[in-house]
Amino acid sequence: MRSGDALYIRSAYGPDNPWYRRARHAGVGRVRAGGADRAVTFTAIDAADAATQQAVDAAYHAKYDRYGPQIVGTVTGPASHETTLRIDPR
Repeated sequence: MRSGDALYIRSAYGPDNPWYRRARHAGVGRVRAGGADRAVTFTAIDAADAATQQAVDAAYHAKYDRYGPQIVGTVTGPASHETTLRIDPR
């Protein structure tokens, strides 16, 4: 999810989601999207960073609200903030 100039991702089903655990443990990985394949670094964002968390929530709402609260609700709000990762190119 883009917020400002940065890209973020969250685990829809909490910190026990296997992909999320691997990304946090390794700190690096690959992202494939829109025909691009990039090596990236994953950086955890503090759940207490209210400005970033609110901006990421707003970006998810803007993109996914049309699918209803059951979908967008899995990646927005305080419960999802602990899984926010910034994605940076390596």
